[in-house]
Amino acid sequence: MFGYEQALGYLVTNRPMDKDGITAAVMMAELAACAVADGVTVEDRLDAIRTTYGNLVTVERSVSMRPDRAAACVDALLSHPPAAVAGERVTGVEGFPEAGLVRLWCGPVRLQVRPSGTEPKVKLYAEAEDRDPSALLDALAELIA
Repeated sequence: MFGYEQALGYLVTNRPMDKDGITAAVMMAELAACAVADGVTVEDRLDAIRTTYGNLVTVERSVSMRPDRAAACVDALLSHPPAAVAGERVTGVEGFPEAGLVRLWCGPVRLQVRPSGTEPKVKLYAEAEDRDPSALLDALAELIA
């Protein structure tokens, strides 16, 4: 199992129980060596993962704003979500108050908005399978700016 976070932290199972870039680099070197021994490339291994699980595309944006406005922005998106983002209908809305996060669904595209915990900004994330959701995220950033 391998996990990451947008702040560039990596989690590698059965290794240190914290985000650790050095261990992740060692694991990546091990993966590359195993691929070479099997006569394939790391890209071949990634293609096999995409074939099995799909190609998830993730993008991120930030909008600078005061922390009080950032929290109000998330609350407003939850209580009065837009009908559409970049021409795509909003098909679902979920709130996660404990995380200060709101999730909007535009069909299969997942948009998430939350205040930064360390900086005066709102963080926006988009995930989609087999397509680039950047246009939706850009439109959402303009909507809340």
